[in-house]
Amino acid sequence: MLPPLHKNQRPDLGEAIAAYVDYDQSGKFCEDLAEKILLAQLQLAQMGLATGGRAPFGFRRFLVSPDRKDVRELNDGEVVQQAGHHVVWLPGSESELKLVHRILDMYEDMPATRIAKILNAEGVPSPNAGRTRKIRGVKQPVSGLWRQWTINNIVRNPLLVAVTEYGRRSIGDRRRFTPQGPRLLEDNDRQEDGKLKTVRNDPKLTVKTVAKFAPLITEDRARRLQKIHEQRAGTQRSKPRSRDPNKNPLGGRIFDWNCGWLMYRIPHGDTFNYTCGLYQQSHATRCSHNHVRGLAATKLALGTIWQQILAPHRLQQIEKRLRARVAESVAKPRVEQELERLRAELRAVQSQHQKAIRNFALADTPELAKAMKPIITELCDREAILNQELSKIQGTNSAISATDLMDSALAILRQLPELADDDHNLADIGQAFRILNLQMFVRFQPIKKKVRVENKASSGVIILGDALPPTQKYTGPTATTAVKATKPQKRGRSKDSKSSEHNSESGSDGEAKSSRNVYLRER
Repeated sequence: MLPPLHKNQRPDLGEAIAAYVDYDQSGKFCEDLAEKILLAQLQLAQMGLATGGRAPFGFRRFLVSPDRKDVRELNDGEVVQQAGHHVVWLPGSESELKLVHRILDMYEDMPATRIAKILNAEGVPSPNAGRTRKIRGVKQPVSGLWRQWTINNIVRNPLLVAVTEYGRRSIGDRRRFTPQGPRLLEDNDRQEDGKLKTVRNDPKLTVKTVAKFAPLITEDRARRLQKIHEQRAGTQRSKPRSRDPNKNPLGGRIFDWNCGWLMYRIPHGDTFNYTCGLYQQSHATRCSHNHVRGLAATKLALGTIWQQILAPHRLQQIEKRLRARVAESVAKPRVEQELERLRAELRAVQSQHQKAIRNFALADTPELAKAMKPIITELCDREAILNQELSKIQGTNSAISATDLMDSALAILRQLPELADDDHNLADIGQAFRILNLQMFVRFQPIKKKVRVENKASSGVIILGDALPPTQKYTGPTATTAVKATKPQKRGRSKDSKSSEHNSESGSDGEAKSSRNVYLRER
């Protein structure tokens, strides 16, 4: 401890040195501890032992003696400190192994989402059923339902072929993993703002060891399952969620008429769709997979706006306001101001040019003359550029410019629906929808195909401004746990609906809010 010093009192040199040494040792302790932990985990992985954490589904933690003989099965969360004893992952109960084989069989013919839906419908408990997790510091029970990523993790588990793998990811703020030992943090371990990030290591750099039990499946089947998984993952694997509203023109403005829920944007190949939010949040247990093409819905909304503009009285009003705006933008005072600015800058450059020539003539050494020559060349080039800009502006007719701008604006109005074909226009299109307070309600009906029945968009309503919605919108919580605990609401438009009710549903700007209106980043 360094007590505060009195006025004019010098600090003790010995105490200052001791404090600095203690500070250095405390930092070195954290680095040494990080290296020891990584080296210990690396040694355990090389011997085929568990490096910590819960065993994956279908496997259990077993305590083994120094001669690698099984002692007993460990309970979840149980910690045993016994000299020479370690923990290994071995196949678990027969019931879990049967379920694992069933999942693998189904995975070859159907996607993970459908497998999860089947298991949830049958009431099969998920690996995390009955557990709790902390959300913002508060313990909450896990839903106990199967998820898409749970199925994928089971299929990709290398323990199925009796192989233990360590080092898929690198984390830590002091040292990070390599097969040769701990390493210092590098530039790619941090984000642009300096925050640490988790790095996915190359599969060739992980530590793989043969486990001490018979494989559950053959290597050929494991490779086939991995190939299926890679094909289904498509272009979205390992891509983070994006919060870019510029790629979501109808975000918070398109609703499923059948249930009243918002439709969320999800990627679909090189484009995107809008899918029922209730279907997504309930994990396909409620509503249906109602979806529409994102660009098609955007074109339809733009076409609706264009139909409103086609009305003769509105078109005349718009043309009148456009002419006023264009006349303002190319008004003569603005042109004169630009000319005056260029003339003032030209006079300053010419003055500097004359001074530079005079100083060049008075230079008494070759070195000074050589240093001034590039400055004179630069001033000459700048003077020529300013003369060109002045000639261009002076030769431009403001009346012709106004006409050209007017024709350009009207041409954009005529091709309004086609603007959605270019992804760069989506930000401006979304801004236009927000200004007009556009909202779209899509109704779906089942259509039988050869074998299955699929819901298709059959009709809908688009409203602008303060118009009341044609159906009651869902205004309750959107979290997954809350959706599953909430009973379906009775829908229908009330005759005595008030504008205040409409504002409370859509927010102050008429746009419905949602905690799930996010989407994966595009290519």
